[in-house]
Amino acid sequence: MLYNSVPVGAGVIELASGAPYMVIEFFGSTSTVQPTVTPSVQPTPTPEATATPSGHNAVLEQSVSLSENNKNNLIGWKLEAWNVIWNSDNSVTMLSTSLKQEQNGTKSTWSDNETLIAFPTTQDATNYLNALDKTNYVLMSTAYNSALDTYPIALGHDPQTFQQWSTSAAATGPHTLYEITQYDNILQFLTIQAPY
Repeated sequence: MLYNSVPVGAGVIELASGAPYMVIEFFGSTSTVQPTVTPSVQPTPTPEATATPSGHNAVLEQSVSLSENNKNNLIGWKLEAWNVIWNSDNSVTMLSTSLKQEQNGTKSTWSDNETLIAFPTTQDATNYLNALDKTNYVLMSTAYNSALDTYPIALGHDPQTFQQWSTSAAATGPHTLYEITQYDNILQFLTIQAPY
């Protein structure tokens, strides 16, 4: 049995591929789900699943490029560090640290850890998201709002299936925000560390 570990925010998702079940460990909790697509079935390629010459999912590659450009072009922000880790052809993690110019003239440090996973179908992404333990999360929205969002550009359209779940830690002082967002067949796991 082949196991893949994908770092996600403060947790790890372990995928047992080639087995009749997937084992998912996220933020210390483990759940087991039966996948909806058997590993031997190859999905018909769609624009969302097309690979680039590097072998990476084209939507994920474009998302990485757009994300870096957005971080470099935010007014009042300076991108200090940027690292991209390809976990597989269908999973990528982007790590960044930025300085924000505050209104009082000081600068604050913000960092984020964003993992994108492309699934063969939207239903596969939905099943995976539904299997995660979201006990401490709140469903923030199922209505898509494109403000400052790169995914419609990368997908070529606004997502038809959208869910955004959120939770946070620390009411005072340094603050950590955790979000899980579904954009059709793409899941985004985002952790943002902020000074307040």
